[in-house]
Amino acid sequence: MSRSVSLKVGLVLAALAFVIAFRVTAEAREGDADPPVAAAPLSPSRSSALEGDVERSAPRAPSVSLVPVAKLPRLHREPRAKVLARRKKAAAERRARERRREATRTAPRSTATPPSRATPAPTATAPAAPVRPSTPAPPKRSGGGYVGKGFDSEG
Repeated sequence: MSRSVSLKVGLVLAALAFVIAFRVTAEAREGDADPPVAAAPLSPSRSSALEGDVERSAPRAPSVSLVPVAKLPRLHREPRAKVLARRKKAAAERRARERRREATRTAPRSTATPPSRATPAPTATAPAAPVRPSTPAPPKRSGGGYVGKGFDSEG
């Protein structure tokens, strides 16, 4: 049998043993105790008698008062003139950006090659150390485990 099947069979047997033990203990308790008496329905006269047994008092106000705390300052709206000025400035920046974009799109492109730049004179530098290729680390061996009684016993 495979492990999963034997595990399933074991779980089913454990559940069956639990149910049997539960029923045995439940029957033992029922035999010792008196059988419960069926509750009679509550008639209007009995309910009024039960209501009379309960003393009613007026609901009391809570005796706890809240501690006064500092209030937050009131927040005021930003003046409308500032809002309009900010919008006007943002619109002007947007228009300027659009004008710059249009200028770069419509600008005639020259077909001439750009002027060449002179290259700097070569300078003497110290030779770099040769690079040695690194060897990769050997793979780590796991702790292994029990392989078998006779495994590698003759080597």
